[in-house]
Formats: sequence, C-alpha cells, structure tokens
Amino acid sequence: MVINIQQQKILNLSKSHFQQGLDLVNAGDTEAALECFSLALESNPKFIACLNQMARLYEANKDYPRAIDCLQKLVELHPNPDGFQFILDRLILKHEAGAASEDYLKPEDFGTPEVENDRFRAKVEQLQSMKLPIYLQFGFGDTPFVDFLNIDVLLVPKARNAISRNMHERIFLFPWLEKALPIPDNSVDFIFHQDLFEHLSQMHQFLLLAEARRVLKPSCIHRINTPCIADSMRVGSDFSKGFEGVHTEEWTKHGHVNVPTRGIIEEMARIVGYSHSLFNSKNGSVSGIKFREYRPGPDRNQLTGSIFAELVK
Repeated sequence: MVINIQQQKILNLSKSHFQQGLDLVNAGDTEAALECFSLALESNPKFIACLNQMARLYEANKDYPRAIDCLQKLVELHPNPDGFQFILDRLILKHEAGAASEDYLKPEDFGTPEVENDRFRAKVEQLQSMKLPIYLQFGFGDTPFVDFLNIDVLLVPKARNAISRNMHERIFLFPWLEKALPIPDNSVDFIFHQDLFEHLSQMHQFLLLAEARRVLKPSCIHRINTPCIADSMRVGSDFSKGFEGVHTEEWTKHGHVNVPTRGIIEEMARIVGYSHSLFNSKNGSVSGIKFREYRPGPDRNQLTGSIFAELVK
C-alpha cells in the first residue's frame, strides 16, 4: 500500500493528537483527552487504538451510548474482534437494563430464602395461568435476561454490572440447589446457564441435571455453556514437564471444581435420562429462544474453549 506525502501528514497529525490525548489521560483530564482523541479520529476514522481509548473513557464516565458506538466500530474494524464483542455485549446489557442510573437492585430488595422461594413459585404459577412460556436461567450473576426467570444464591456486588430495579420481578435469590425447586414436573420450556456448571461438585452437577430434567416439559432443552477441560489442558499445559507443566490455573484462578468435556456431559445426560444431546456454538441454540451468551470471554478460544450443550428431555 503506497501512502503519499499528504496522507502521511494526515496520519502523523492523527498520531500527534492521539499522543496528546494519552498524556491528558495520564494527567487526569479526561474531557480534554476526549477532545484530542476526537481530533485524531477526524484525521483517521479507522484509528483502532484511539477508538479503544475513547470507549474506555466514555464507559468510565457512564456515557454508555458513545462507548457502545466506539465498540461497534472496533468490532467492525479489528481483525480479531472477539474481545471487543464481549465487552460490547456486556455494555449493551448494562445500558438496556438501566444500569446507568442509580435505580439498581440491592441485596435488601430481596427477602429471606423462604420468601424468595415462595415468590419464585408464585411467579411460575402466574405464568402458567397466563399460558406464557417459562424460561429459567440458573446462576445469572450480573447478566439476567429480561424474558427469563433468573435464579441465583446472592446478588453480585454493584462493582460489576448493576441491575435495574425493574428486573426485580424476574430475579429470585435462594439456595436453589439445596432442595427441589418448588414447581411441578413438566412445567418449564427452556433452561440455561453459563459460567456455572464448572463451579459445581460432581454431586451438585447431577442434582442440577436431574432437577432440570424433572421440571422441563417433554422434548424441551436444558442448555449448558461451560469451559472445556480438554481445550484448556491442550492449550495451557506442557505435560512433558510432569507436575510443573499442568495448567492448574484452570482451577486455582477461576474457582472451578469440575470442568467437563463434551463426552462427560453427554454421558452424564444419558445416565440422568435425557433423550439425546446436541452440541453447537456460542449463541447457536436450536431452541429459537432469544438470549445472548457472554461466555467464553476473550481469555478462551471462541470456537473450542467452551462447550455448548443442549440436553433434550
């Protein structure tokens, strides 16, 4: 690619504005920094490093629309956009849920485990009486879905994605794996969880699979999104070094307990009594239900780093 003298001058001017912006960021003057970055983009609209800096500053300032705009451009421009797509997806959820405001949920907005258990049961009964579909998400963390009933043990601290108060009727906090769910057999249309299965003991994995199968309607799907231990070991380990070569951070860094392979999930599902298992890709559910998966993140291969299993009752 040949760049003429005039084009080079424009690129140099863009780089100069960008460097000034970085200096201002380090000095703590984010407003002036954004002005410099904007000037840099006027000269070079495809300046990836500049767009990245602007996205970070806009998000820090809670100017989510502008941050999202920058991230969308980064996804279009970057040759390996998965990391930016992951950040964009989370930011869109935060913005849409109204987390930019101070009207977010707090732990005190929820009752005792008994109250929450009863509230969940009542919500399921309400949806049944209205003949509306029932979708469950277990272990939602900081990413509840609007059309799902989202169940977890506790509310993630505000330090991550705050959750709008208008999601309260769709969120339930109680120790849901300590006993059977308070809902009938064959009552649920779809079950999903991500970043959960690998944190459970083998016993609790079987309890989850069995209880999900009990409450699912016939032919409905239990979707599992979980890291793949085979890929993790293949990428992170050097077994020729013996003990020292094992990628132990898979457990120690992430708090994982039992990380499966596709074969392990398929065998567990068969033992529990699911009719068959399907394996596909991120956001590739055959259910036709609209929701967005956020795992794996940029720390794993987007194609092979996680397992996307759909267990059919």
